Amino acid sequence: MGGMGSKSKPLPTDARPPADGEAVAVPTGWCELDLTGTPACGSRKADGPLGDESIATVGDFVWAEGAPNDSVAELCDLLKSTPQGITPYCVDHIRRRVILVRAPADELTKGTFVYQQQRQHATQVYGVPYGMLAEAVEQLTNDDAGWMDNLVFLHSTGRCGSTLLCRLLGKAQNVVSLSEPDIYSYITWVRSYQPDGLDSVLGPKVLRAISWMLYKFGSPKGDAVVCIKLRSQVVELAETLKKAMPSSKTLFLYRDPVDTIDSFCMAFFSGFVQRQLRWWNIDSWFIYKISGWDKNFPYLAPLLATDNRFPADLYRQLGFVGLITMIWLSNMDTADRLQRTSFFDACVRYEDLCTHRVKVAAAIMDKCGYSSGGFTDTDANAVFDEDAHSTTSETRSRRREAGSKGPMYITEQDDPILRELIKCHEGLHSRNFTLPNTLTF
Repeated sequence: MGGMGSKSKPLPTDARPPADGEAVAVPTGWCELDLTGTPACGSRKADGPLGDESIATVGDFVWAEGAPNDSVAELCDLLKSTPQGITPYCVDHIRRRVILVRAPADELTKGTFVYQQQRQHATQVYGVPYGMLAEAVEQLTNDDAGWMDNLVFLHSTGRCGSTLLCRLLGKAQNVVSLSEPDIYSYITWVRSYQPDGLDSVLGPKVLRAISWMLYKFGSPKGDAVVCIKLRSQVVELAETLKKAMPSSKTLFLYRDPVDTIDSFCMAFFSGFVQRQLRWWNIDSWFIYKISGWDKNFPYLAPLLATDNRFPADLYRQLGFVGLITMIWLSNMDTADRLQRTSFFDACVRYEDLCTHRVKVAAAIMDKCGYSSGGFTDTDANAVFDEDAHSTTSETRSRRREAGSKGPMYITEQDDPILRELIKCHEGLHSRNFTLPNTLTF
């Protein structure tokens, strides 16, 4: 999705592959970027069309290249001296490097999403070539992969309570939850452009290095379980993450399609301009003719670009609702394919999470092989009473004001077309949108 201007740029501005004949200097050493000109902490704006929710990119900072350092030993010293102070922020893929930021550890866990806190509170930014970071982390870990046993990736369809579940799991004994460190989103976006060639330069060692840094941020002593909640599109990266870290655990959370799609639309398409486009029934014209969002379809909704089961006349006539339906279908299609081989350690429905809060959390921990103690109804109620998206969306308050328990954005005219579109995915529809081996209560 993007802003409502005549054209929206691709989500990250610098992840694109170089154009033919374009000369790009690929640094050979790591460096601290010169941030002269970057706005002060707390007043920075994202370099993307979704405002604060835009994918993290090095373009979020005003920067210049620093003096290169070829010493892996000095990089190890930097990472070792500040295990909670330096975290991976994004990939600067055009220069084949990972962007790390230094920020106060306590600030990174205060907000809803880690990447937003990184963006606002980074005091120093480093660019580290892929290979150098992988080599440094290999030296620091001495090839010990034990930390992977205590790493959990939480995937979801989005708008289905994943932030709530992440916080709830964080209430367990010896569990730390990190909500959306965005570097995985960035890597997924790059893969959508380079599905065949990326792994040769951004392979398992680099993914392990990135994940180890986040694990060490959450568990400096290496004795805690760290749960990393991811954006919905990162389910496309789930297999690659599992191959890179075989003993890590993987969860998937999902929700009734109509409720999910309605929540997405309320969050992103309920502003004045979007409402006008929808009122005049020209939101489809905007999406597919002038918005420029098609550049992002391979990332946002891969089925739009790769699958002919879904007639364009169905999803296009639904406008914003149709686009979000294809995003939901794309995420669920990937999850369904993976779960047919029992890929996920646990699959959970949002509806069950809301009804059986503590039971769901305990069952997930048990499925992952961890202690299921530490959850209380008091903790669960406190998590659910807090507005999970209070800093990013007005959806919940709008529902309260309207007193609505059903869809607020999807109309009676939309509903049968939407359901006809979902029926095109026979696997999901035949099982009433339930993934195989979903936890039951």
